[in-house]
Amino acid sequence: MQRGQRTPWAQVEPLTSVMVGPCRVDIAVLLLHGLTFDRSMWQPTLEHLRRIDPGRRILSLDLPGHGESTGHWCYDGEAVGTAVHVLAAGLHSPSVAPQLRGPGFPAVWEMFVASMHFELLPLEAQDLLRATCRPTQDLVLGYWGITDGPTKDFTEVLEAELSALRSASVPYHVVAGHEPEPGYREWLAEALPQATISVWPDSGHFPQLAHPDQFAECLKATTDWSSPDGKPSPVRGQPA
Repeated sequence: MQRGQRTPWAQVEPLTSVMVGPCRVDIAVLLLHGLTFDRSMWQPTLEHLRRIDPGRRILSLDLPGHGESTGHWCYDGEAVGTAVHVLAAGLHSPSVAPQLRGPGFPAVWEMFVASMHFELLPLEAQDLLRATCRPTQDLVLGYWGITDGPTKDFTEVLEAELSALRSASVPYHVVAGHEPEPGYREWLAEALPQATISVWPDSGHFPQLAHPDQFAECLKATTDWSSPDGKPSPVRGQPA
């Protein structure tokens, strides 16, 4: 498939998913896991969310090639949106690409795993991630291939998607497991003025597993995302 083409929906293999809650589409939540993991990473948060927001409609699914979903990733960047572009950006370095495609893949992937800091999580959460992480080379290259093109094209697509979010005043709440890199707050404030950031120190790449109850509170708070300024309401349950 060439860049810019989409796979017809009729040819897309079904995704394995779990839907809970009544049919209230206006406040539904879609949970997407990270690359090489599966939907089970959301289970601790869902257990809390069902108790504090039992009326919430939630869809949690396994992306193609992950968990119990079959098939291969075959969408272009326009089809998958900003989330996958940001996910793949870390793999887009010219120095990384040859290693990902060659025998050096295991070592490169271990470098990325180390940066996620599993060791900061409760032991149960660490075990969950290790049991569900399946970093095959074909899978990673399939997702990375979404941005495997000129850097200019990648940047233009990302900027267009951010512009659409900005123009629509879509609320945007970043939950970070450590203080963002220098310049990130300024970049985000310019790219998405409606965005807010919560920092939960020592949570690594998975704050939702370090603090599942607080993350559930964040999801519950999205029911109030209807203020004139487009910003989320104050989030309850912030970790101390």
